[in-house]
Amino acid sequence: MTTANIVFLIDIQNGFARYDLTPEQGGSLYVPGSEHSGEASARLIRNASNTVFVLSQDFHPENHVSFMTSHPGVLTLRKNILRAQGFPEAELDTAVLSPLNLPFDDILLQQDVYGRFCAVACGVGHEWRAVSTDENGCITAILDYEIPTDVVLGALRQKLWSPHGIEGTESALFVPPIMDELPQNLVAALHTDNHSAVLKATDDRGNTFYVARKGTRPDLDSYGLATENDGLSKTKAPEVFKAIASQFKEKGVTRVKSFVGGLASNFCVEFSDTDIHNEFFPLLDLLKIDYEAFLLTDISAGIPIVVPSGAWPDLATTVKRMESKGKQSCSTDDVIRSTLSGSRSKHKRLEANA
Repeated sequence: MTTANIVFLIDIQNGFARYDLTPEQGGSLYVPGSEHSGEASARLIRNASNTVFVLSQDFHPENHVSFMTSHPGVLTLRKNILRAQGFPEAELDTAVLSPLNLPFDDILLQQDVYGRFCAVACGVGHEWRAVSTDENGCITAILDYEIPTDVVLGALRQKLWSPHGIEGTESALFVPPIMDELPQNLVAALHTDNHSAVLKATDDRGNTFYVARKGTRPDLDSYGLATENDGLSKTKAPEVFKAIASQFKEKGVTRVKSFVGGLASNFCVEFSDTDIHNEFFPLLDLLKIDYEAFLLTDISAGIPIVVPSGAWPDLATTVKRMESKGKQSCSTDDVIRSTLSGSRSKHKRLEANA
């Protein structure tokens, strides 16, 4: 039996792991606890051989629909609400970009006749209010009347975030510990190639690296590695999945151990995990390749959103939701001991499946 390892590292980028990046550096959407993700991921790469790594990269245009700053009408509304809550004027510019300060701050999107997603409503209190938009479909003003229920039901809901991961900026780059472990030609491409949807490189230990970019459309966000937020549009990741599955088959691989982790666990990691289950594992099934799935909990951190029902995007139940699909939790050290180094792990579930 020939076993192959594939590791999915989701969005472990400066824009999520740092809180101090300026707009000129591409902005920050800091994920609490993310500081440890880079070192652990780098250690995993450093100890790997003959392993496939797929790194997803948020790669947004600067006017992306998911950015609060793309919607001046929403910015004005949020500042007024925060003023009423007693926020000092000097803190408004920072506070207004935090997704945690207001509980109902999403917008609704609908496709126009050209297939472009444009804003049609904004959440205000417990109402969906109609909006005025500019030529790019971004909100310039929020109107005083609610939109019809059928419009709400037929629209795509989009949470607004602070700018982050803007293409060609420091925010979009992977954190330094990971960059230090990648092949130099891949590092060079990450700094200079702002057009390719997928980057690929290999190292002298037989590891293969794919960088799959997402969120590149200005009008549509992509939490998932493969599926954009409309649930229909795809990134180039499915093509990467097909190439990897074919390579496994050509090399006579009969069993795959798949590992996933990164930032943020209750958004891009969870959606990407669903993509892996829906888009990658069926390819292995077709090729009669067995597989096991693991969640790397020590490199995964989430945005602390609490939903009373425990449904998505509640952070406390994120791991349980992913484990419910048959995934087992482990750490990068468990993987290094049991899988990549060839020694036996003390982690019982990895040992039992070795």
